[in-house]
Amino acid sequence: MSELIEKKPDFFKLPKAGDNIEGEVIEVGKKEILVSLPGLGIGIVRGPELPDRNQSIKAKDKVLVTVLELENEAGILELSLKQASEELAWRQIQDWKESGEIVTVKISQANKGGLIANIVGVPGFLPVSQLAPANYPRVEGGDKSEIIRRLNILVGKELKVKVIDSSEEDNKLILSEKAASAERDKEKLTKLKIGSRVEGIVSGLADFGIFVKFDDLEGLVHVSEMAWHRVANPRELFQMGDKITAEVIGITNGRISLSIKNLKPDPWLTKAQKYEVNQIVEGEIIKISPFGAFVKLDEDIHGLLHSSELDSTLIKSPLKVGDKKNFKIISIEPKEHRLGLSLAKEVVKVEKSKKKKS
Repeated sequence: MSELIEKKPDFFKLPKAGDNIEGEVIEVGKKEILVSLPGLGIGIVRGPELPDRNQSIKAKDKVLVTVLELENEAGILELSLKQASEELAWRQIQDWKESGEIVTVKISQANKGGLIANIVGVPGFLPVSQLAPANYPRVEGGDKSEIIRRLNILVGKELKVKVIDSSEEDNKLILSEKAASAERDKEKLTKLKIGSRVEGIVSGLADFGIFVKFDDLEGLVHVSEMAWHRVANPRELFQMGDKITAEVIGITNGRISLSIKNLKPDPWLTKAQKYEVNQIVEGEIIKISPFGAFVKLDEDIHGLLHSSELDSTLIKSPLKVGDKKNFKIISIEPKEHRLGLSLAKEVVKVEKSKKKKS
């Protein structure tokens, strides 16, 4: 006997509370499950330690159980299937996190911050910021009720995600559809070349540009790439769902930059030829900034009336958007798309006269 103990000490070693042991299910009842444990006899799983209802267990199944008590009131081992399954789940989650494997989850809830999905029985959080472009709720003005409405559309649907953060101790599980999408899009991005032309629809509007969906990808047309002239508000040119054609001008860290103006002739190389220094032209003020006023001379050519070109007595003059006045061209740089203006002398005289009368 002593030789047997020396050769197989683990066989005679009693487990302690918290240990995980593999056993075989011998009976499944409505309120309890009996498990046979090699060398230890029979243990029981009952009450809150039973597995979730969606976890099917039958006789002869091999299961992992956690020891709660070595001897209960009936003199047998008290076991937990739930605790053991949770530990296994967190091990699996950690493996997915480390390997970067893409996992399919079903969305169960939505809130203002994002979505909830169970992954191997553990509730995970998918923040709005981690949604793929196709599901990201871009809403004008950030209307919270509209964001929630769009997120609720995803409840019940399956999404492919990656585990980006997890902690069993803190019961924290953060998922990312964006990371999974970026992984899947790698092959598509390698085929996308700078200079290629794409056709898509406007999927989002922002002060700094528009988002465009094409071929299951999404790119950004910055406000500076919409037209050869200055665009003050992208919403004046585009609406959600508009079909557009654009050129790929950049791919950085999975982000695609597009240009609409690159597909159009540069008007500064042709139309600007009709303008010359010292010429008096009529223009419309389209925007006023701290350093001056932007002036539209025609649909394609815009100039700048710099604040330094205003008479010192007119710095705070009532220039306003929509005003049409005569301006003098003081510089033209077609290659840099710059045209400098000053107020024509007769305009300055009129403005001074108005100020004296007031």
